[in-house]
Amino acid sequence: MQKRIIALLVVFLMIFGMIETAAASNFAPDPAGSMPSEQLNAQFTTANITVDGVRDEAYNTAVPSKIGHTKNAAANGDVVSATYGELRAVWDGPVLYLLVEVHDKTKSRGTLADIGLQQNTANNPALRDSVVFGLDFWNDKVDKFQDDDGLFTISSNGNLTYQLNAGVNNHSSVHAYPQNREYTNRIKSYAASETADGYTVELALQIEGAKLKNGTSFGVEVAISDSPSEGASRTGYVFWSHNNNAYAALSQDHSVDWGTVTLAGWNGTAPFKFSDWQLRDTIRWVDSNSLVKGVWTTKTETELNAALAAAKGIVGSTDQSIVNSATTRLQNAITALRWADKKYPDPMDLPSQFTLPDPWTYFDGHKVTSANDWFGNGGRRQEILDMAQFYEYGYMPAPPDHISITNVTAVPASQGRPQGLNLNVSITYGSITAPMTFTLYPPTEQARQASGHMGPVPVVLSFGGYIAQYGDAGFAVLAVPTNVTTDDRNNPWGTRSGTFRTFFPYTRNGDTHEISNEMGGAWGASRAIDALELLAASGNIYGEGFGSLVAPNKLAVTGHSINGKYAFVSALFDKRIDVCIPSAAGATGPSPYRYVYIGHEYSWGKAAGTEMMGDTIRHNPGRTTELFRRFLTPGRFYERLDGAWGYGDRLPFDQHELVATLAPRAIVLHNTVNDYGDGAESDPLGLQAAKFVYNTLGFNADDLVKFNIRPLAPGDGHAEDEPQRKRTAEYLNHYFYHTEMSEATAEYLNDDPFDNEGTRAENAYNRYFGGYKTLAPWKDYTLPIVPSVTTSELSFGRTGAPYSQTLVATGDTPITWSLDSGTMPYGLSIDGATGIISGIPITPGTFSFNVKAQNIGGSAIKPLSIVIALSESSPSNYSPSSGSTGSSTGTSGASTASPSPINETDGDIIIKGNGAELTIPKLYFEAAADGIAPKTITSDLAAGTVTFSKEAIVEIAQQAGGNDIKLNMEVTKPDENGDVTYTLTMSTTDGKQITQFNDKLVTISVPYMLVEGRNPNAVIAKSKSDNAVLRGHYDPDAKRMIFTTRHFSDFLVTYNLVEFSDVPKTSKLYDPVVFLAARGITQGVGNDRFDLKSTLTRKEMLVSLMRIMDIAPDTTWTVNFADAGNDYATGYLAAAKRLGISTGNNADGTTFGGNLNVNVSEFYQFLYNALHNDLPASAPNAPALNSYTDYANIPTWAMEATKVFVSAGAALYENKITPNALLSRSDMAELFYKFLKK
Repeated sequence: MQKRIIALLVVFLMIFGMIETAAASNFAPDPAGSMPSEQLNAQFTTANITVDGVRDEAYNTAVPSKIGHTKNAAANGDVVSATYGELRAVWDGPVLYLLVEVHDKTKSRGTLADIGLQQNTANNPALRDSVVFGLDFWNDKVDKFQDDDGLFTISSNGNLTYQLNAGVNNHSSVHAYPQNREYTNRIKSYAASETADGYTVELALQIEGAKLKNGTSFGVEVAISDSPSEGASRTGYVFWSHNNNAYAALSQDHSVDWGTVTLAGWNGTAPFKFSDWQLRDTIRWVDSNSLVKGVWTTKTETELNAALAAAKGIVGSTDQSIVNSATTRLQNAITALRWADKKYPDPMDLPSQFTLPDPWTYFDGHKVTSANDWFGNGGRRQEILDMAQFYEYGYMPAPPDHISITNVTAVPASQGRPQGLNLNVSITYGSITAPMTFTLYPPTEQARQASGHMGPVPVVLSFGGYIAQYGDAGFAVLAVPTNVTTDDRNNPWGTRSGTFRTFFPYTRNGDTHEISNEMGGAWGASRAIDALELLAASGNIYGEGFGSLVAPNKLAVTGHSINGKYAFVSALFDKRIDVCIPSAAGATGPSPYRYVYIGHEYSWGKAAGTEMMGDTIRHNPGRTTELFRRFLTPGRFYERLDGAWGYGDRLPFDQHELVATLAPRAIVLHNTVNDYGDGAESDPLGLQAAKFVYNTLGFNADDLVKFNIRPLAPGDGHAEDEPQRKRTAEYLNHYFYHTEMSEATAEYLNDDPFDNEGTRAENAYNRYFGGYKTLAPWKDYTLPIVPSVTTSELSFGRTGAPYSQTLVATGDTPITWSLDSGTMPYGLSIDGATGIISGIPITPGTFSFNVKAQNIGGSAIKPLSIVIALSESSPSNYSPSSGSTGSSTGTSGASTASPSPINETDGDIIIKGNGAELTIPKLYFEAAADGIAPKTITSDLAAGTVTFSKEAIVEIAQQAGGNDIKLNMEVTKPDENGDVTYTLTMSTTDGKQITQFNDKLVTISVPYMLVEGRNPNAVIAKSKSDNAVLRGHYDPDAKRMIFTTRHFSDFLVTYNLVEFSDVPKTSKLYDPVVFLAARGITQGVGNDRFDLKSTLTRKEMLVSLMRIMDIAPDTTWTVNFADAGNDYATGYLAAAKRLGISTGNNADGTTFGGNLNVNVSEFYQFLYNALHNDLPASAPNAPALNSYTDYANIPTWAMEATKVFVSAGAALYENKITPNALLSRSDMAELFYKFLKK
């Protein structure tokens, strides 16, 4: 899918450079077909041309072309006339000059003004001689009024005039009407002069933006308007190119037979004339209403303002390079503008897709895999509607803070309309309250009897007032006012009024969350439903039986043309509506923007037009948002891109997806086969594509998506009729009352005339778009089948013996497997890809767990269990326990010792002893020898617990020599100081003592009763063999001392309170200092002082750290730092170098710098190096490292270490790290305390 980063949508493509005409290979032939047209070369000149209505010498180099196709005043018949003319053209680079010399012996000049906008017949150039010009700037020659097509007139008096389109001002001349939103400003100058036999008209056109080279062409028409005498109206035209009386002349909608003027004669080197038009015109455009202000990112709008100021500053310069530079900067700034709201990308940054977007693929690229993925919160349906609101319609406001019925008044019956009720409501948002009135027309008693609709009846919400065919069929009709928000086509960027705008005013500039008129109309429908619900809940408050008139939970909505758009949007964004009935809604309705059908041929005729994206944006921008304009090619809304069938290729959704979001609700489309300007073919195409979604979701699309399309109708077919509405009424009976439709109606509503099936099949989708497979490559997508685990039992296994069983599941592949919860036997695992449970179990027992089978569609969880029995080689003094899941349930052999119950969870083994001794089975150590050691083994004895780390298990396994291990813990009574001694011994069953673990850690947890009033931070554990204080802390809640050791011996748990005079108990640092002093990590500075504020040296910090870590100083060494000296720290420095705790402070690692102050980053790095594989875990809600204000100051070499400890909670401050701050003694105390208490 190609990606096109397109410039800002601007009125003038020439502002941004040249765009070649793209090959429109997928567009149908133009409905007008190809027509003969005149050809003329414009000769290049370096001469200075004066536009004064007199032929300059330069024009003599140009070959003239005769203007001689004489027609009547209606331009649809040939006449004989003596009036004729010649057309000459020259160009000088930026300007194309056209000279029309008219030979007319019957002069008519007129006396009234003939300048500018012409609405008064007396001032119209029809009453005088003049020349009409048509300019199709890109020379598309398409039978469609495009944003580069425009007509204007220069009278024989030398004045410019143009006609106003009163219905849609923006349809007035794009080249001459300055208020046109796409005004081109290309008319540089013009003049006329009298000649002996007539007059001459001269016109200069700015052509910058097109390729200024030989061969570039422009569509041009010239028509001499001939008045026979003064004050007489026009009697005929003389055309340069138009000559087909059956083809409309002098219409901006019909430029196919206009002539072609082609640039020629330039040698490729001759200089172009100076021009600052692009500079001035770009400034004009930026300052105009055409560019919305205050909606762009700060960065891009700031650059625009700077570029604009710079451009204005050089206006008047005649240096082309300076002008070009300023122009380029301003153009680039416009191109770079990006929408401030970044919820979704700016339209300019989205990729192209010419076929209908895939409803099953989320914006981020992942797939819908279940119905919940579609309907659920945050699902694809919600995403599609959210994108439609963001880009196209604006967001539907929340319901009112308050809405109530103020009163209900009767509406008398009138011609064609039964008696009704005005539901007068009051709506409040915040401090603003406004009224609204909805007129409800309940069915007459006669209609109820005929239809059989008794009790509360369904309601048809109508944007077109009362509709008799629905009322006669026994339905209520509720008229929804359309003036809830104005739809002013002539001033869409001005003030918008109505009740909706009372609450949600329209402000174009500065509003990145604009709400379109269509969403405003939909809001009105939602308030109408609120009113119905209030009425139904009111009982008899407003009149006898009023509360039971209607069923507000059975609703349809309808409207025609613009009101059809309102109806469509209403149903999209209010799920209370059951049936959507849009009539001739076209663009912004069900019609996909990517497919246009102008020129398609059918049995009844040829499509003369399509309502395209550009039409919606140009004719009535209020229907969509300002952001939506950015989906079209800047300055060339109707550019036909190679490979495209239509427009809006960068839109990340299309209207068929919006139709699909209605599922499982119904949609009944109203249209007419020849209503080409309002979605005749594209409306049903949107529904056809949506049917694929309905079916995939499991709904009956044929029953819920209906085509009520009238046959060929007179005129443009833009209407509804009685038979059409009666068919829909019959469907509403079917939908709400489950009645059978007549065979004729059922067949009619299933028949899309443009499809390749049905009685009226035209096969247009196949012939012109390549069929559904091309239109919607995703059409056959099916939701994946969720797995179902069919394995119900697992085979029996034995410890020490290989085990293997394959899990089986149905469902779409690939399926991945995992353990969802519970505990599998230690030594067994599930292969995620194959579902094979395999390994060598080492733990006996019955193990229950849940396995999960996952595929793209979802997952299934199945409870299973495995029984693992002891192998025959299990130790005779071992007996597994009975009881809880995950514990063994059998026995093996005669027991000669107390049983040791075993529990295993995720690799953590807990063995419970009876009394002071227990046995650890050799199975665990054999597994360790095979590289599958448990994560931990915890021995739970009466006197305390001993937890062996995985590394310690591996070390003990090497010493155990294949034997079981006996562990013994004895404890003394507390002495008079409260001190308690614990003695731990460990041996193999053959008597070998194991006391050392090769520096691997074992964690011991023992009970200890702290004497009341004592500080828990002063409780320590010591090894009695060497009097070393062990790393650990006292947990006052659990009343246990927890410490680590690298060897077994007698351990003393004692109280050792050390206090300092300069750290009072009220200080926040009292506990940290007591904690460190009790362990001898710091002894203060003498004189009973700790000295909180003094800084710490590198060696002071290192020694303290190693004491904490229970790392003894080296007594002998061969390598040490050159500056290690000979003091208390020397042996510690040797050990630190040997263990890699420090690599020194210079490049070659030879010096340590012990007397230098240490900073926070160095502290974290020392700690990181010392802990190796025993790093702390991150705190659950730890803030990200880059959220700290001084994150950028962390040295690269300390980044990982800082992250580990700050994430674990060892930071000095809440919002900063101070990585380069010198570490004080108070900082050291606080950081060590935070770390050691974890």
